[in-house]
Amino acid sequence: MNNTGARFAHTSGSRGERGHYPLALVLFTEAPGDPADGGLLQFTPHAHDLSGLESAAARHAHHRPGDGYLLRADTTAHRVTPLRRPGLRRTVMNLAYTTPDRQQARTPSAGQLY
Repeated sequence: MNNTGARFAHTSGSRGERGHYPLALVLFTEAPGDPADGGLLQFTPHAHDLSGLESAAARHAHHRPGDGYLLRADTTAHRVTPLRRPGLRRTVMNLAYTTPDRQQARTPSAGQLY
């Protein structure tokens, strides 16, 4: 899946629910150069809904074009912070993977895509 965020104040998120594929490999082709411009990964390991992102355990990560990360998406609450000004873009390729014990994992969004 290719995700592009180009709208001012655009955000996206996911809750790390049990229906998510367990692993996500995210590769960046475009990203704001300054963390103050937004588009940061906000995440909390071992949290199963977005309320975990409001806790003291929440972390933020800034990425540049060419960066990538591997996320345990089914057990980590995660979302992207809003872009802070017009003209910014955040474009990633998100590759979702399953594990032998989760071969039947299916998300509502994946159901719409496939």
